[in-house]
Amino acid sequence: MEGANRSFRHLRLLFLSILLVCAISVASIYNHTFRVIATNIILEPISFLKEGLHGPVNYIHLFFKDLMDIHKLRAENRRFNLEIAELRRQNTRYKEAFFENKRLRSLLKMKNLIDYNFIVSEVIGYDITPWISRVSINVGTEDGVFPDAIVLAGGGLVGRVLTSSLHYSRVMLITDRNSRVPVIIQRSRARGILEGSGDSECQLLYVEKGADVSIGDTVITSGLGDYFPKGILIGKVIKVDKLGDGTDLFQNIAVRPFVDLYHLEELLILKSSIK
Repeated sequence: MEGANRSFRHLRLLFLSILLVCAISVASIYNHTFRVIATNIILEPISFLKEGLHGPVNYIHLFFKDLMDIHKLRAENRRFNLEIAELRRQNTRYKEAFFENKRLRSLLKMKNLIDYNFIVSEVIGYDITPWISRVSINVGTEDGVFPDAIVLAGGGLVGRVLTSSLHYSRVMLITDRNSRVPVIIQRSRARGILEGSGDSECQLLYVEKGADVSIGDTVITSGLGDYFPKGILIGKVIKVDKLGDGTDLFQNIAVRPFVDLYHLEELLILKSSIK
């Protein structure tokens, strides 16, 4: 019973509110003063409410607009990153082509200085330890490459072929402890044997104490022995000790190869003389 009375009161209040609004509207039409009063009474509170809601509504609008802008910026950023990655890839490829061309030109220049058949190979493996210094290359007996073939790079002598299979070969570098190369000092013609020391340098052995050798002298192959033709560049003298411990019969000489043997890529293999 009480619930029914409450509903009746609500309906009566709603009905009276509607009548009041209608009455105010009709009166506003025929009476300017009343219209002004009604505007102040009804519209002013509504305007205040509107102003109060304007800030939050505008904030929400800007919030979602910023979200859309962030999404667009992220999409553009992903696109730019892909474009940058592609440009870097192309730049790396062009640089590799440039340096490869430079190395091949150096090999061609070396080839023009010798009177031998040759074949170009690529290094496919390294075996560098304190005891051995060797690399693997992608040519073998089927390509005409056999053991003891001389191996060059753009700067000069690299070593000689140690073993060969059908399509691959192993090269012993001049820095290998088992490597021996008969050489001479280009300036003074002093002779000796270049021996590998297991690192990036070589030792020049059996050079008499009275021989004229100085730091900066160029070392080349002497042509003696069965392997290395005469006149191939090897390296530069970086250390000369003529005294030693007082009992040595020979000078203590260190030589640094012209070729960077730790960064080999393309090599020139001498096959046979055409003279």
